[in-house]
Amino acid sequence: MKEEYRREMQLKIKDLERKMNEIQVKVHSTNDAVKRELYEKNQVFYESIKEDLVTKLQYFDSTPENTWDSRKKEVDGAYKELSEYIDKIYTEYTGSNDMGGLF
Repeated sequence: MKEEYRREMQLKIKDLERKMNEIQVKVHSTNDAVKRELYEKNQVFYESIKEDLVTKLQYFDSTPENTWDSRKKEVDGAYKELSEYIDKIYTEYTGSNDMGGLF
C-alpha cells in the first residue's frame, strides 16, 4: 500500500510538471516581456513548493509501515498546495489570452 501510494504520487508530480512545461512553452513564445518576467517569478515559487513535496516524499520512503499515515498527511498537504497553485496558473494561462493577476 505504501509503495503504491508513492508511485501514484510520483505520477501526479509528473502531471504537474507537464502542466508547468506547457505554460513555459506558451510564455516563452510570447513577445510580452511583462508576462515573461512574471512567469519567471512564479517559476521560482513553483520550484520551491515542488522541492518541499519531493523532500517529504523521500522522507516518506524511510517511514516505517506502521507510522506512515502521519507522513502521508504531510505529503498530501504539500501536493495539494502545489496542485492548486499550478492548476490556477494553468487555467488562467491556457484558458484565455488574458492571464489575469498572475501574468
